[in-house]
Amino acid sequence: MKKIILLILTMVLITTQIFGQTISEKSFFELGESDWIIQKDQNSCKDYYFDKLIENKDATFVLNLKLENYIVPRTDVVIDVYLNDLKEQSIKNENIKEINIFKLYNLTQKNKLTVCVTNNFLPRIIISKKSTIGNYLLSEFKEENFYQIIGEYEFSQTMIPVEVYIKNTGAREINIELFNATEKFMKNSILETVSGSATYSGPILPNEEKIIKYYIKTIENTEYVTPRAVVRYTDEFGVKRELFTDAKVITILKNDQKLDALINIDNAVALNQDTFGKLVLRNISETDLKNIIIEPEFSEDIIISQKNVVLLNKFDVIEIPFTIKKQDHTKTKLSFLIKYDSYDQTLETKTKDVILSPITKTNYTNEIIGILLLFCILIYIWIVKL
Repeated sequence: MKKIILLILTMVLITTQIFGQTISEKSFFELGESDWIIQKDQNSCKDYYFDKLIENKDATFVLNLKLENYIVPRTDVVIDVYLNDLKEQSIKNENIKEINIFKLYNLTQKNKLTVCVTNNFLPRIIISKKSTIGNYLLSEFKEENFYQIIGEYEFSQTMIPVEVYIKNTGAREINIELFNATEKFMKNSILETVSGSATYSGPILPNEEKIIKYYIKTIENTEYVTPRAVVRYTDEFGVKRELFTDAKVITILKNDQKLDALINIDNAVALNQDTFGKLVLRNISETDLKNIIIEPEFSEDIIISQKNVVLLNKFDVIEIPFTIKKQDHTKTKLSFLIKYDSYDQTLETKTKDVILSPITKTNYTNEIIGILLLFCILIYIWIVKL
């Protein structure tokens, strides 16, 4: 029984090492320090000495500076952080929070961390002994990896694709809330969501890029400003964070087309696997459209659920599923030519080209299971020999 318990505890330890976010950590209290109080009109510095901590190639060294009895400093308060006599960062006034995260880089085997506080506003500032230094696996979102794509000019009464991209360039999975346009914004901007989703809520893995893609319909010939996409998350230290994209101005031009068509599919396509997409057709005219014929323009395998639509009533929208299988390792163009009857005329329209890029999906599940089983076998053999 003891051997089984020991085996379980060992596996828990292995799992913790693989999936834990903290590589190494020490509090100010563990460094032999207590709470540090800086009274009003004081300018004071304090040194903290420590040896180099356990490292990991993907980890980031961080000072987590906590303030007790926190009051927002409106003015005349500055905190400077030095590592081995080199200035790392400085924060002041309202940028000083209850929890303050500093990424530090000038580490050596023996280290001196210096925190300097100038307090000319608050009755007192308390630097908590619960503050920590340590190596952590962190998520990371950079401004250049959070952006939206939309055309500068679009036609009225058409479906406009909007894409929002965000990438986690850190070393840890984290949950995010990502959204671009609220119903209130759409209504006030005289817009309407036609297809797709303007929000995402869930995890994002290290080095993973999430994309939300949706389509809006313009109603009037005008200019409008796109909403600023926002991502919200709580970081590894419990701090709530927000990041925003820039807004863009879109000029809406008059459109004489009667049928609007667009392709809804991921641009990254796995090789030799079925990939599903939708062709979205919308009647933007005051009359019914008849005998709609759909002709795909794609050099590889494609199956469309229907190639002919008998009737599309005025202002109606229809989604036509299709499946493609990409085998070519180069980029491939996908588009559709649509012909239709309106009164006594036969007209046609074409979708915008979509460039499909091949990706190769790798499944590491079997390898991970094999490694864990090997660990179990080796540990079991070791325990038996005890």
